[in-house]
Amino acid sequence: MEFFLRYKGFYSSHTERIGLHRYQSVYEQNRSAYPVYSRNVKKEFVQNEFTRTISTNSFGFNDYEWQKQKTDSCRVIALGDSFTEGVGSSNDSSYVQQLRKLLPNTQIFCAGLSGCDPVFSYKFLADSLMPLMLPDIVTVAINSTDIGDIRIRGGMERFNGSDTIRAKQGPRWEWLYAHSYFVRFFVHRIMQYDLYLTSPHAAEHDTQQAIETLKNIMTHFVDLGRRNNTRVIFIFHPVFYEIIAGENQCSKLIEYAQSQKYEYVDVYGFFSDHNIAKHNAHQYFWKNDSHCNNTGYSLFTAAIAEKWPVQ
Repeated sequence: MEFFLRYKGFYSSHTERIGLHRYQSVYEQNRSAYPVYSRNVKKEFVQNEFTRTISTNSFGFNDYEWQKQKTDSCRVIALGDSFTEGVGSSNDSSYVQQLRKLLPNTQIFCAGLSGCDPVFSYKFLADSLMPLMLPDIVTVAINSTDIGDIRIRGGMERFNGSDTIRAKQGPRWEWLYAHSYFVRFFVHRIMQYDLYLTSPHAAEHDTQQAIETLKNIMTHFVDLGRRNNTRVIFIFHPVFYEIIAGENQCSKLIEYAQSQKYEYVDVYGFFSDHNIAKHNAHQYFWKNDSHCNNTGYSLFTAAIAEKWPVQ
């Protein structure tokens, strides 16, 4: 059975699916309190579906060097994780790059970062990006992986005044899970544990707590924007497995944004309105990596442009 499960790839981790050939725990993360890339470097990441190259600026983000001096142009900071960074797209096809083409008179600074979550994004914005870049608009991309990240890292309490953060550790038996696909089968199929290796009851509690943390950090963003005369727009977007399952795991966050009259874009709803579902999801997402491909990012951009009139 072990051989069969390995051969079929059942219960493979994300790193195993994308061709890195080793199990990486969801708890194995960058523990830096400011987890940006090394500054001013070029680096290549090879996966089995695509190869991506990053070129970082002096802020440590995968983008061109930003002009700090404010001009008459509208200035936008795009915050988010790997979807905002553009993982899965060619260099000119991320949604940030496509928005730049649609909004030629707007300066858009890409502060998307693989593995980031809205708590880190808020910290970046409040501590350095807001006072240094003086944006007119801030967009904050949120997806269901942020719920998982916050289940592990927590909210603002993760920051303890040092160079590292506090975060949960995986269960002590995870080493066995890492080496045996049969153990993975038993953990998920028989015990019904989730990808974070927690029981259904614990997962429900942790998820609810993470959603409340995200609501709180959304309020922090809006309050920071109001103090600095900056417009804040939340972008809620799907990931591959939500399209396959037909489930929007950020629905409670969208409802919260509606109740608070926050500006937001529902990319999941836009995909649904365009009949993106299980039968055709592979046309818009990479099957193993789960990020959008160029076609998916084009639809992603269209959802934002509908909310944000093109110049």
